[in-house]
Amino acid sequence: MRILGLGPLQPHFVDFLRSFGDDVQTMETPLTEESPILATTDFIISYGYRHILKPGIIRRFRHHAINLHISLLPWNRGADPNVWSWLEDTPKGLTIHYMDEGVDTGDILVQREMTFSPDETLRSTYQTLSDSIEVLFKEIWPHVRTGAQSCFPQPPGGSSHRVRDLKLYASLMAKGWDTPVRELIGRALPHTALSIRREACHLRPMAEQDSELILRWRNSDRVRQYMYSDELIGPARHRAWFERMLADPKNAYLVFEVEGRPLGLVYFNDIDRTSDRCLWGFYRGELDAPRGSGLAMGFLGLEYGFERLGLRKIGGETIAFNHAAIRFHQTLGFEQEGYLREHVMKKGVPTDAFLFALRRQRWLTVKPRLERLIFHFASATV
Repeated sequence: MRILGLGPLQPHFVDFLRSFGDDVQTMETPLTEESPILATTDFIISYGYRHILKPGIIRRFRHHAINLHISLLPWNRGADPNVWSWLEDTPKGLTIHYMDEGVDTGDILVQREMTFSPDETLRSTYQTLSDSIEVLFKEIWPHVRTGAQSCFPQPPGGSSHRVRDLKLYASLMAKGWDTPVRELIGRALPHTALSIRREACHLRPMAEQDSELILRWRNSDRVRQYMYSDELIGPARHRAWFERMLADPKNAYLVFEVEGRPLGLVYFNDIDRTSDRCLWGFYRGELDAPRGSGLAMGFLGLEYGFERLGLRKIGGETIAFNHAAIRFHQTLGFEQEGYLREHVMKKGVPTDAFLFALRRQRWLTVKPRLERLIFHFASATV
């Protein structure tokens, strides 16, 4: 096979590719659709390449062009992914993906999440990411090379940045690449966006007096459009479901309140005490809920699941077009574990779904960051 390597590929990386008996050429300059080198290329590997490929090249090499990106996509697409993962306090990791017409938006071949100490620097974290993605590439390249490696689409959401976006925060990097990452954590977050007070938020068990309210929420267009069933729920059917959920110890339903007002529901289904895992769900029932209440509800729900119910793993499913729920899971630290094609019928159309999961160990890692992001803590005098 004839491989074109785009970017500053190191000799040891090129030697690995050639060890399969393939011819390898490299370039760092812009590649055009008229470039003669394309006539002698079967597969493109982009790693650290600073130019965007034209759509004609992408179409020509569909599923024959991959990119190595040092972020946990869909977070931090584009330029300076490692720096932005600290500035915006987002998940960190590695992704190898097929290239498409977007910037770092193609189907994912493999991902690996990474964790770092806040005592590290931009330089040390970048080096670890770079070394690790080369190891990951070597693991999967034999399968990618033969077309045996499966892939899955990226979920929506995440973040994207251009080179010039970093100029606004250049003053935070007084030590350049030796800047300790602890000095950057969350510095680009919109801290005033969410201002809900933690002490105003509560979860309580679903009770008899909630039946009519929850029926109204379940039948609202905004909630029902993302449920697996499109049908309106009648009073008798709802009553039977409500009584089952209250009585079944394998389920836990909690009403989320702010300042004593019910605003939404968090629930845990199929609680397996042998494996300490379950599936969860949630919905905000009231449209005029305070800004940030959805994330607050999710945070308190996970805190309850892991720290009160003692769960080890919480799983979630969401329909592929429910972009808000997908971003919600991503923000709360969930990892994508699968993609179900044509999993459910919505209005007579086979519809895909994403599978997410959050493990207790990861929850304990992301909890402090989420708490800073979501809650505004009132002072002792308030």
